[in-house]
Amino acid sequence: MAERKLEATLYDAEPDVPYDDGAKTIFLYTRGTKGQVSEEVRQFLRYMEKSTSENVVNDTLRDFHHMVETVKKDREVSVKYMKQFERDNMMRAEGREEERKNTEREHARAERECARANALEAELKRLKSKML
Repeated sequence: MAERKLEATLYDAEPDVPYDDGAKTIFLYTRGTKGQVSEEVRQFLRYMEKSTSENVVNDTLRDFHHMVETVKKDREVSVKYMKQFERDNMMRAEGREEERKNTEREHARAERECARANALEAELKRLKSKML
């Protein structure tokens, strides 16, 4: 069986926009199959996929895991996370409701236009029969 490779890709979202803050967006694919990455990156991706103490295999991950565990135990952070989670769910629900309303409006508009087209066809047919 072939060894599964992990992939790290550097992506500049807007290469034409001159950013001066040094920030970069990096997409890390923990199940990638192309490219070569360092063992440290491979270990990090493995940890990101399954953030357990078994995957803490170097000092960097030990520090990172300690921060993760500290944040998980912080009640204030947990409350903020849950509030944000609830807000996100509410926004999604509002978005779905708005989309449903838009769909209903578009459906009603389409029905009106079909009725109008049918009326125009009937009028055209009536006028053609008058001319003959």
